[in-house]
Amino acid sequence: MSFWASVIVAGLCLVASAGSGRPFHVADFGAVGDGVTDDGPAVRKAVEAAVAAGYGSSVVFDEKSYRLDRFRGGAQINLDGVSGIALEGNGAQIINNPYNAFLNISSCSRIMMRDFSFDCAPLAYTQGTITRVDHREGSFLLQLHDGYDNPLQVGEKMRRKIWDEIGFLIHPDERKLKRGGPDHFTIVNITEESGEAGLLRIQLRGRTCQNIEVGDRFVFALNYAGGAASISVSSSSDILLENYAFHGTKYGMTHSFGGNKGRVYVKGAKITFKPDSDRLISTIKDGFHCKHNAVGPIIEGCHIEGMMDDSINVSVCPYWVIEDLGSKRYLIGGGAPAEGDVLMAYTPKSGTIVNDLKVRSVEPHPHIKGIVGGRGFSVITLNKPIPELGLFDRNRTYSKPGLFPGGQDKMVLTGLYNMDQCGKDYIVRNNYFGPQRRFSLLARCNGGLFEGNTVEGGAGVQLNNEVGSFYEGPFPGDTIIRNNIMRNVNRHSFRVYTNGRGAFAEDITIENNTITDGEGPEIMLENIVGGAVRDNTIRRATASDVPAIQIGESKDMRVDGNTFSSSMKRDSAIQLTKCESVSGSRNKFE
Repeated sequence: MSFWASVIVAGLCLVASAGSGRPFHVADFGAVGDGVTDDGPAVRKAVEAAVAAGYGSSVVFDEKSYRLDRFRGGAQINLDGVSGIALEGNGAQIINNPYNAFLNISSCSRIMMRDFSFDCAPLAYTQGTITRVDHREGSFLLQLHDGYDNPLQVGEKMRRKIWDEIGFLIHPDERKLKRGGPDHFTIVNITEESGEAGLLRIQLRGRTCQNIEVGDRFVFALNYAGGAASISVSSSSDILLENYAFHGTKYGMTHSFGGNKGRVYVKGAKITFKPDSDRLISTIKDGFHCKHNAVGPIIEGCHIEGMMDDSINVSVCPYWVIEDLGSKRYLIGGGAPAEGDVLMAYTPKSGTIVNDLKVRSVEPHPHIKGIVGGRGFSVITLNKPIPELGLFDRNRTYSKPGLFPGGQDKMVLTGLYNMDQCGKDYIVRNNYFGPQRRFSLLARCNGGLFEGNTVEGGAGVQLNNEVGSFYEGPFPGDTIIRNNIMRNVNRHSFRVYTNGRGAFAEDITIENNTITDGEGPEIMLENIVGGAVRDNTIRRATASDVPAIQIGESKDMRVDGNTFSSSMKRDSAIQLTKCESVSGSRNKFE
């Protein structure tokens, strides 16, 4: 059976098997569904009964509004170590609170959730219209919109600061980020103006109000409780999330997929504005945050817009090498690989790269006193030694504390990137990405497909690794980007590059895409070895001498059969800089 066929069959099997046993209706456990009563206890009782009944059981909601109030616990629904359970929404609306996640799936298999819509009350952000700007002082007055929380009043009740320091400038007439300035601002203080309800003075860092004008709108987050995702899937396999919509979430990612051993399949999800509302954004953070997965997710047929962070983010953080124990044994922190995993060692400062490090054995190691953060310690034995090691100094105070994967002073350290837990072979296809702040896809892994998507008015695709401020990888490679429609993208439609000395991406193919009215260069590549840019159509409405395809410091690539609009200059549509063996033919102008 082909891979594509197996994906389809697996999805059908999940649907068929997960809901084929005994149904447990939340109404039978006391759920009212009037949008006012706290139905959380009844829902959790129904889930407990379904789990106790075992494989094939389902939790069944009706097409009603279920309010889930705050409770002392994690997620409203917690599935841990179970198999074959279905959550059947049947069009139910879930009104969650900003303290508790909705669903946590951990160490499970063959779990299905479908046919829900989600909202949050109160919202995890507030918004308003700018009524006055003081450019000299770097501040402005914000009149909160009716029905949106005053962060100072809420903070007074909670006896702590609740507003987030990052804010976003929204176009005065459209629900999208205002272009022409920073994509976010740092708030240093908020005070309430006397005499007028809901009028706040927002003080910005650096006393800069660049691009801010009266009539613009402004949004910033309210952090009621932590950053846990609304839906989390970890250490699991064969998970199907289908046909549901998020109109509001708690402070945190909408989805977090981490440490999974098999596929998470998302089909027909929406992250979008609440219908018939004046909300300026959909969610404050990432849509799908995918880390340390043995195989990447399949995300298809989704509608994603209005977010203030990446739609889809796929990567892995490194393990830091703390000590060379000899005989190819190493003490590491920041998590543990599995026996048989293949690692890549990379030291950004020196540019030392060691591939194909196979893990022969893994031994748990006790916590090391004085080192904070990370995901535990272990001793690993490899198939070969790591030369030129940059060791984590347990006696040093780093700019970003402990094992946290960030800080310029960690550029000298050797990080081990798990090639078998990097989210490889993700599939993102046939989705719609509307206006948002960051990337439709930010992928920092080896192996992926971005196909048949439409990106309109938002940001495009970026493949890279990150070092310095943060550490994520490995290097991008073996990725295909094809048959996508990119319209009015506010950054490069496709950008692929690497960070750090000696780093490079391999085998990147960008083909058969249609790009219109973008900000050039529409395709921008740097530090690439192998691949092709072919049969793409790039059109601009206005004349420009900015290259459409820009490739730098790359080699062994083909640039063939691309079509450019007549508004571009023939001698600059394709720009090659410091390239070797990069050639092409059949490129033409309309």
